Amino acid sequence: MKEQSIKQPPPLENPINGRTSLQMYDLNVDEAVEEIRARGARRVVIQLPDGLKPLGFELCREIEAKTGVEVYLTSDPCYGACDLAWEAMNLLQAELTVHCGHAEIPHLNDGRTIYLEARSNVSIEKPLKEALKMVEGVRVGLLATVQHIHLLERASRILRKLGKEVYVGRAGGKLRYDGQVLGCDFTAATSISEKVDFYLVIAGGVFHAVGVEASTGKPAIAVDPYLGRAVKVSDRVEKLMKIRMATRGRMLEAKRIGVLVSLKPGQMRVGFARKIKSMLEREGKECVLIAGRELTGLNLNSFSEIDLFINTACPRIAWDDREGFMKPILNAEEAVSFLESKQKRLGIG
Repeated sequence: MKEQSIKQPPPLENPINGRTSLQMYDLNVDEAVEEIRARGARRVVIQLPDGLKPLGFELCREIEAKTGVEVYLTSDPCYGACDLAWEAMNLLQAELTVHCGHAEIPHLNDGRTIYLEARSNVSIEKPLKEALKMVEGVRVGLLATVQHIHLLERASRILRKLGKEVYVGRAGGKLRYDGQVLGCDFTAATSISEKVDFYLVIAGGVFHAVGVEASTGKPAIAVDPYLGRAVKVSDRVEKLMKIRMATRGRMLEAKRIGVLVSLKPGQMRVGFARKIKSMLEREGKECVLIAGRELTGLNLNSFSEIDLFINTACPRIAWDDREGFMKPILNAEEAVSFLESKQKRLGIG
């Protein structure tokens, strides 16, 4: 097979040295320092996902020492590059946000956000070889989250030595790198679905592998470098599909529906929410739009008169967090697909 040229990030230099989480990731702090100096910022917000917050104190002190700017760590949750701290930046009158751990989503950056990607430096050989024992086939679709995207070349070499044909999907949609997966964008996976027998997804946990298998219909194995193991996700996908089907049925039965709208910059889809509300009202449903930054069961369960929620924000809310909801919750794309199919059959539109 002809060697593929994979769109990859440049190697990192000058990683922070430290303890615990710091030992698992490389961060090019000097890149952020140079950008802060170049822009003449006086006040900066640092935003980290929970897994990287152990880096926060040392990172804050280092940036303060090297730039002389006033730095704020935001304690708010951060779930991805769609979850930007623009509100905190505006309220604190800061000029820049240093967003750690994620890759920039094309066309989302307003020019005030510096993306400081975190790259894992853990080994993938053991879980990669373990994964091949779980599935049959020669043609492998290779994917990774951004923390492991730099490992795709190494993984490709290992797999080819073991006699596999390796395919890496091209970047598109919200993706910056070839082979990258997001919880809301599996373009790199679907772009090669007809060429592969199965997928290997290098990521912490199983969420992204579940999404890949659900969106392509091909087997996916989660290759977890942190735990040093591989996990087959077919049982989880089957369970997810059953829950989806059951929730669609509950949507037909529901009389009062809440359509959720995220206030996070990369998740806010007001027009889409209005479209769904209109479609549901043509079905005779009573609907309300509910906006919030943290669309959790804890924040929404008090709306006790609502029978079901439709989620236009991060799909992970309806997948991973559904057990926290007292009422059924369905992702917007699934709801629209189901409603459009039903209304087409009935000649409504």
